[in-house]
Amino acid sequence: MTSIYKFPANKIILTLFLSLLISCNTDSYNIFIEIDNAYGIDKGTKIFYKGKEIGKINEINIFKNRVLAMSEINDEIKIPENSKFEIISTDLFGTKAFEIICNKYSKPYLKNNDTVKSYINDNTKIDSLFINIKEVIDDIKDTLK
Repeated sequence: MTSIYKFPANKIILTLFLSLLISCNTDSYNIFIEIDNAYGIDKGTKIFYKGKEIGKINEINIFKNRVLAMSEINDEIKIPENSKFEIISTDLFGTKAFEIICNKYSKPYLKNNDTVKSYINDNTKIDSLFINIKEVIDDIKDTLK
């Protein structure tokens, strides 16, 4: 009997293989970020700490109803385990990024291939509201034409 839906196990295995391969690079390490909604988060999305870019998103996959983004973090940056990965808007156009908020003296640190949960900054929610309102206004304009 064949299944209607085939789980993309080969894609997950490939992602894990790539993360292990990338982890051989001593300049960076990988953190998986769980995201509730990947809208606006793409490959190349920047990751900031105190306003300085320290990493980027390399890949985004859906795994067991979770959206997981594989990030590459500069190896010089040690991120405490209890850090928050906030999704922020970086401009008026809704460009998204991650801002890491952490306690200075908290240990232990995240290790290669650890997984963290992201949070949406309240300002980002407001930006999304404005984007949705703009889309509705554009739809109304198109309808009236």
